[in-house]
Amino acid sequence: MGIKYIHIPKTAGLSISDTLKQKEGHQPIMWSLRGSPLGFVFSCVRNPYDRAVSMYYFLRNNSNSYRHQFMAEVETVNSFWTEKAIHIRPVTFTKPQTYFLSDKKSLVSSRINKIIRFESLEDDWAEMQKLHNLPKLEHKNTNTA
Repeated sequence: MGIKYIHIPKTAGLSISDTLKQKEGHQPIMWSLRGSPLGFVFSCVRNPYDRAVSMYYFLRNNSNSYRHQFMAEVETVNSFWTEKAIHIRPVTFTKPQTYFLSDKKSLVSSRINKIIRFESLEDDWAEMQKLHNLPKLEHKNTNTA
């Protein structure tokens, strides 16, 4: 069985996925657990505003295709999310965190055993390390903005 991580974009997901050696990407729980035996399932969430700001800077600084398609040179975080984000809403990467954690019955699937928080990741990961004998979390893909 083992541990299964539900990766929500811009919530330390690359760091967690790499540490666990899981490479499945951003799939909602309904897809990623399909056909999987039950084991320990967890995810990491982040303050939605901070996640939106992080996503904006990621798209602006790291993704030429998104930047050219959706962002003006003078785009701000607020103008992007209030005026432009509606055009990219169908893209899985920008969906709300509940999209990744919901099943047909509830806002957060009952198959999730634990939700850790980006804001307390160091402490939450230390707890996960003790309970599940996990390696140290290596920080990857951090925004400098």
